[in-house]
Parts: sequence; structure tokens; C-alpha cells
Amino acid sequence: MIRKILLAGCCALSLVACGQDHSESAMDAGYAHSDVQNMMSAPAPAMAEKRTMQAESDMIQPDMPPGEDGATPQSGPMLAYVHNRSIEAPSNALGDLVATHEQRCVEAGPQVCMVVNASQSGIGEDWGNANLHIKATPAWTNSFLGGLEGELDGTKAKITSASTYAEDLSTQIIDTDARLKAKLTLRDRLQALLTDRPSELGDLISLERELARVQADIDSSASILAALKQRVSMSNLHMSYSATRQPTAHSVWRPLGNAVEGFFGNFASALGGIITTIAIVLPWIPVIIGLIWVARFFWRRVFKKKKPLA
Repeated sequence: MIRKILLAGCCALSLVACGQDHSESAMDAGYAHSDVQNMMSAPAPAMAEKRTMQAESDMIQPDMPPGEDGATPQSGPMLAYVHNRSIEAPSNALGDLVATHEQRCVEAGPQVCMVVNASQSGIGEDWGNANLHIKATPAWTNSFLGGLEGELDGTKAKITSASTYAEDLSTQIIDTDARLKAKLTLRDRLQALLTDRPSELGDLISLERELARVQADIDSSASILAALKQRVSMSNLHMSYSATRQPTAHSVWRPLGNAVEGFFGNFASALGGIITTIAIVLPWIPVIIGLIWVARFFWRRVFKKKKPLA
């Protein structure tokens, strides 16, 4: 009897423990689900901080032109770059090399790269040469020049000279922009005065003449500013190509070989000179003979008159 009572008590305790475990597990699952929802609804600290910093950067530096790597520059001079590269390539590969570089610029589009000037002469000959003038964004120019040496290794070509220099246009751009803003303010004031319609005709004509002059100055300053900014945004790349000169063997008998090779040419030149001389002198031969005959005739007459009688 006691054993049955103890067995029933153990079973009851087991059932109570199992119920508590299930409730605790459910509570833990609920807490975990709630924590996941809270984490999903709450913004990540790193992402929130990044967005805040980006917003502050946009407020501090609005409408800044992109840098060479595409990022917004913090500060620095506005430089106009000019790159010069001279390349020697085999004569049979020179034309394809120039066409490849020109095609890469064309495929990039006029907003990124444009061919200003391209010229070729003697392609396929030992004296062949070509020139290519390109205007491109600094990012495209740096990418092109960075891979140029590796590209030339497969064509047995090489860079013989390279130079890069930059012109600082910061002062010109800032001054031109400041003058443009001042002229825009003056134009707005003149337009406001013009709307009041001065009673005097002379004042109205003077006001319109001054407004036209200010507008012309605005257009000129705007054009200059646009040209300066384009020089900064588009670098100049001058490519010069020339055929590789083949080495020649030197020998002590080379002058004799050159003389033999030029024998027929020299003989023809000498014969041509003789024929040319004959053609020039031949028309004068009758004249010379006539002059000689006249001279002898007068000489004999004069000599016979002076001869004494026997």
C-alpha cells in the first residue's frame, strides 16, 4: 500500500516537472521571438552611424565634382592634367595598335572619352608614324595609362618616353565664379529697376544699355568658367607612335656595295646630264658659227686694206 502511494506521488511530481519545462520552453521561445523582432525593427548601430555621417557629409559638401577615383574629394586644388606618351612598335603592328587605342576611346562614349585628333602616315613602312590626341576623364586616363605597359608587352612595343604635368586652375575658377555671381546679382538689381519703368526716356535707354552690357559679361564669364571646369574634368592625352627601326649590319665593304648598287643610277644621272648639256648648247651652235664667219670676214677686209703694195 505504501509502495503504491509513493509510486503515485512520483508520477505526479514528474507530470508537474514536465509541465514546468514545457512552459519554460514556451516562454523562452516567446522571449527569443520577441528579441528577434526587436532586433529586426531596431536599426543597426553601424548602419545608423554610417547614414548619419553620410548625411552630414552631404550637408557640408553639396554639389562637389567627383574625384579621379569617383569619390567626392574633401578638398584640394583643381588641376588640369596633360599626359604625353611616345611608343615604338613594329611596323606591321603599328596600325593595329593605334586603331585599338582609338576604338577603346570611342567605345567609352563622348562623355568619358573623345578623340580630338588622329593622324597616320607610312603605316607598314619602316618610317611609319602616327599621333593620337585624346580628351578623357581622369579616371579613364589613369586606367588606360595604368594598363598600357602590360598591353604593349604582347605586341613587342615599348614606351620610349613619358611625361605628365598639371596646371593649377583653382585661382582662376574661384575668381571667375565670384565675378560671375557678382554680375548675376547686378543683373537682378538692374532688372528690378527696369520693372519700375523710369519716367525719363534717357534713363530707360541707359538702364537697358547697362543691362545688355552686364548680360554680355555674364555670358562671357560663364563660357570661361565652363571651359576651365572642362579642363579639370577632362585630361589631355597625347600619344605619339613610331615604327621600330631595324638594326643594320656595318662592314668595311659596305661603301663598295653601295657604289655597285648605285652604279646604274649614277650612270643614268651622268648620261642625263650630258644630254641636257647638248640640248642647251645645240641651239647656239649656228649662232656661234655665224659670229665666227662674220669676224673672219671683217678681219680679212681690214687686213687686205692695210697690206702694202709690192
